[in-house]
Amino acid sequence: MTTIVPAMQDSVAARSDYYTRKKSPDSIAITSEGVENVRSGKNTAVTKSEEEQATDLQNMLAQRRAVLEQQATASVPGIVMHSDIADNFDGFSALSSLSFFDMGTLLCEALNAPENSVNSSTTDMDLAMKQAKLNYIVSRYVPQENQAKAQSMVTDWLSKQTTGQDDVMKTMTKAFIDIAKQTGDMASMKQYENQLSLLDAGKHESQIQRAGTLAITTQTANPAAWFAGFTSKVNENTAPASVKPLEKAHIDALKSHWEHFLARAGNVNR
Repeated sequence: MTTIVPAMQDSVAARSDYYTRKKSPDSIAITSEGVENVRSGKNTAVTKSEEEQATDLQNMLAQRRAVLEQQATASVPGIVMHSDIADNFDGFSALSSLSFFDMGTLLCEALNAPENSVNSSTTDMDLAMKQAKLNYIVSRYVPQENQAKAQSMVTDWLSKQTTGQDDVMKTMTKAFIDIAKQTGDMASMKQYENQLSLLDAGKHESQIQRAGTLAITTQTANPAAWFAGFTSKVNENTAPASVKPLEKAHIDALKSHWEHFLARAGNVNR
C-alpha cells in the first residue's frame, strides 16, 4: 500500500505517517520505436562498437528510470513519497541523537534528488549525493558507539540501489536479446549476451562508471571536491555536446539540493 505525506504538515501527523511507500514498476516498457530501431539496425552491435552500444543502452535506461520516477510523483504535487525510509531505515532515529521527526525530516531530504535526470551520468551523481548526505547524518548525529550499525544500514541501502539499477539493465538487455533472436540478428544477440555476462560479473561499463562516481563522495568530505569531480566526469565522458550542458546544469541542481539539506540539518535539535 502506498502512503503519501504532504511536504508540510504538523508534527503529530508527521510522526504517524512520515515514512511513506512507493511501489517500483513491475515491468519496463519496450517502445515500438526501440524495436524498429533494432530491426532496422540503427541500434545494433553491427553498426556500433560495443562501448557505444553499452553507453546508449545505459543512457536509455537512465532516461526510462527518470520518466518512471517523475510519473510516480507528478500527479500529486507537493507530496513527498519515500518507501526507502520505511524499508531501509527502521530504527535509525533510535541510534541517533535526534528525535523521530527530525531524523525523518533529514532522511527525506537526504533521499531527495533533482528532477529530470538526463542520463546515466546524472543518475549516478544523484546516488552519490544521496550517499554523501546519509554519511553526513551518520557522522554528525549518530553517537560513536552506534555509528557502525548506522553505517551498515546506509551500506545495505546503497547495495539495494545498485542492485536495482543492475536488474533494470539486465531486464532491458534480455529484452534486446529476445528481439535479436526474433529478427535473426545473431551478431547483435551475441553482443547483448556479452553485455549480460559483464553485468552478471559486475564488470559492465555502467557498473564501472557508477563505482567511479560513488567514489567521489566517499574519498573526501569536501563538497567542493565532489562537484569538481562530477564536472570532470562530465568533461571526460562521451555524451553528445548537446547533452553536456544539461549534465552540468544537473550538477548545479545537486549543489542547491546540498545547500538545502545543510539548511535543514542546521535546524534540527540534537
